[in-house]
Amino acid sequence: MPVTEDKLIVALVDDLFFGSQIGDVAENLGYQVKFIKRESDLDDSASLPQPCLVIVDLMVEGLDWARVLKEFKANASNKDTKILAFGPHEDLSKREAAIKAGCDIVVARSKFVADLPALIGKHARM
Repeated sequence: MPVTEDKLIVALVDDLFFGSQIGDVAENLGYQVKFIKRESDLDDSASLPQPCLVIVDLMVEGLDWARVLKEFKANASNKDTKILAFGPHEDLSKREAAIKAGCDIVVARSKFVADLPALIGKHARM
């Protein structure tokens, strides 16, 4: 089945635990997920439709997520797409960097896992 923009979530996540959580919950809610784990994955995403939500693990390693998010938000067609970021609750500098890069919602990892279905349901653009 082709991916449509109202059902595509792009996740900048390389952690297996969080990736499987996102994939399982998104699928149960009727969404498909495209995972971006490193810079080279971005080239493969050029042909994808615009996502309804972007999810970012602030601890992702093979990717300059701040640059990617700033470029994403600079595109006028993405202005209504929410960016949901999650990371360690004690790392305030990452939280501030995420907000500066254009993240709309930044939550602690524990809250992200506990509230993932509600977060996707609330913030995925329909």
